[in-house]
Amino acid sequence: MWFLDRVLRRVERQSNERAGDAFSTQLGFRAVLAQISDFHLRDGDEAPDHALANAVEAVMAVRPAPDAVLAGGDLADTPTVAEYDRVKRLLAPLPIPVYVLAGNHDDPRMLEDAFGQPQSYSADVGDMRLVVCETWLEGTDAGALGPERLAWLESELAADGRLPTILALHHPPVHIGLTAIDGIGLPREDGLALAELLPRFPQVRRVVCGHVHRASYSVLAGVPVVTVPSTNIQAKLEFGVDEFDMVAETPGFAVHALVDGEVVSHIQPVERRA
Repeated sequence: MWFLDRVLRRVERQSNERAGDAFSTQLGFRAVLAQISDFHLRDGDEAPDHALANAVEAVMAVRPAPDAVLAGGDLADTPTVAEYDRVKRLLAPLPIPVYVLAGNHDDPRMLEDAFGQPQSYSADVGDMRLVVCETWLEGTDAGALGPERLAWLESELAADGRLPTILALHHPPVHIGLTAIDGIGLPREDGLALAELLPRFPQVRRVVCGHVHRASYSVLAGVPVVTVPSTNIQAKLEFGVDEFDMVAETPGFAVHALVDGEVVSHIQPVERRA
C-alpha cells in the first residue's frame, strides 16, 4: 500500500524530532493521549485505509508528540482476521503504545488475539491513567455495561486513584440528541448507574467515547463526556430523526492533554487526501 509507505517515511522524520519535545514538560504538559476511532476497515474498500493512514500521519504531527494512542472501537467493519491485519499494518508506524477498545462492529476475541490486550484494562499514559471498559454486546449495535462491568470498573477505579484518569467507553453514556444513534447507545439504566459511580472517584476527569461518528460534548455527574469523529465518514447532524445518514464531513481525532494538573481535550481535523 503506497500510502502506508508515505506514512512510514513521515513518521521516521517525526520520530527523529521527538527529542525536541523536552520543552513540553517546561510548558506544563505531563501527558498527551491521542484518540482515534471508528475506522471501519472492510474487505473490498480501500477508502477507510487511506483515511486511517492520513489520521496516523496527523497524530504524529502533534507537538508535543503523544505518549500513547487510544483506538476507540469499530476498528474493523465485518469483522475478519484480514481486516484486523490491515488495522495493525496501518497503526504499525506509530512508535508509541496503542491501546484498543472493542466497538459494536468488532469481535472482541479477534481484537484481543490481534493486539494481545484484554477487553477491559488500565494503563498509565505519562502522568495520566487510562481505564478502558468494554461496552460490546453480542448481536446488536447497542452497548451495555451491566452489573459485571460496573463492578469491574468500580474495583479498577478504587484500586488506583493517584493519577488524573480518563475513562474510555465505545458507546457514550449520555444521549447526544441524534435519535437513531442514541437508540443504539448504552441503556438509560447504565448511564444512571455510571452517574452514581463517578462522584466516588474524583480522579476521573474525562469520559471519552467513539461510536457516534462526530464530535460532541456533554456532562455526566459533573464529568465531561467527549465523543470523537470517525477517521473516515461522519454522522450527519440531524436532531429528532429516526434514521441517520453518513456524510463526507471532515474526519478528525481527539487529543487529551494533562496541562497544569487538568485534562484539556481538543478535536483536531484531518485533511482528506488521496
